[in-house]
Amino acid sequence: MIDKILMSVTIPRLIKDEVIRNGKFNILPLGNVEMYTGGFSVVFPVDVNGEKWAFRCWHTSVGDVRDRLMKLSGELKRTQLPYFCDFEYVYEGIVVDGVPYPTTRMKWIDGDNLVGYICKNRNKEVLKKLARSFKTMCIDLHNNHIAHGDLQHGNILVDNTGRLFLIDYDSVYMPEMGEQADIIAGKQEYQHPNRKDNKNASEKLDYFSELIIYVSILAVSEDLSLIDKYN
Repeated sequence: MIDKILMSVTIPRLIKDEVIRNGKFNILPLGNVEMYTGGFSVVFPVDVNGEKWAFRCWHTSVGDVRDRLMKLSGELKRTQLPYFCDFEYVYEGIVVDGVPYPTTRMKWIDGDNLVGYICKNRNKEVLKKLARSFKTMCIDLHNNHIAHGDLQHGNILVDNTGRLFLIDYDSVYMPEMGEQADIIAGKQEYQHPNRKDNKNASEKLDYFSELIIYVSILAVSEDLSLIDKYN
């Protein structure tokens, strides 16, 4: 499926998202289109009139997540929390092998994931500030009854000012979206051992992950040698 998606993005008439269709995909030195592949989707950086976007296509079915993203797009605009990137869900964003598929278009964030940021900033005070910012973000999510659902280093980006952004919204829970099955268990190292047995999503999905991340940042800030010790 990924190879078929890759072929489709090289043919403008098969891209139905009108913004992305007028953009320019990044071609790497060896002639390949730049892309980032995850467990369920593939993301392409696209330049549209000087603005960089992340164009996301699914290569694996994940239940009703596509319909939920359409609802989520509207709900996130309503809440206007600064941690979520501006994104649009397009019901038929690309045609792959003759079949139209949904896509999302999200503003590209220039920054490092959480681990990359920590490795670049081996400074106690900078990391203490990072921990405080992370805690503030968690409190804001709690106050709005929102859970990301897959909180881990790869889904948290930090820009050069220390501002936090969340990406990958397949598992986001908001009560306004109605009852949701907990179909994405998240990255195992960040999850409670019983997460795999959970049936329904709720605003508490991130509680264990939040503690793992927060305590880890604090630990590293107190002992910077942990960065190299645990690679």
